[in-house]
Amino acid sequence: MVKKPRKHPYHCQRKWACTDYPECPKWHQTALRLTSIALILLVVAVLGLTTWVSHLSTYSCSEMFGSENGTKECNCMNFSPRKQQDNTNFTTNPSLNLCLNDWVQKEEKCYNFFRTFKSWIDSQKACSITKSHLLIIQDKAELDFVQSNIQDGIYFWIGLNITYPQKAWTWLDGTSLNPQL
Repeated sequence: MVKKPRKHPYHCQRKWACTDYPECPKWHQTALRLTSIALILLVVAVLGLTTWVSHLSTYSCSEMFGSENGTKECNCMNFSPRKQQDNTNFTTNPSLNLCLNDWVQKEEKCYNFFRTFKSWIDSQKACSITKSHLLIIQDKAELDFVQSNIQDGIYFWIGLNITYPQKAWTWLDGTSLNPQL
């Protein structure tokens, strides 16, 4: 006895469509399309945010804030002194006040302790408007000076953040946090 090859059932010989099945309501197609569009928008948003965050972390503080001579900081604390009009060298006349009115001068840097509540990012932006940046503490003397100028219970943002994937604390200029501070 010879077996005849079986024919494929009807549904395998042609493409399926919702019209073949009465239980496939039209709103399923609409829901599928809307879900697909939402998924595409979500993927685009995640990619955009990822690019934006990686862009922020790759630029140094001077590139982000337009530093002219490399010493602009703030808390906005520490601001680069104003340019002197008579070309007097700062080291020859350290008593000369080069800071703006509401800024505190310490050596060749100017500090301002703003008392407005802002997020770290908004504080960063506010500092950049004044052509300064969040404080980068360089030594113990600077840390002591800053601590002596802030009131107990008042918190300030500084230019220290955590970098990924290393999960290491770094300053805005890219230098690592000194554990001795």
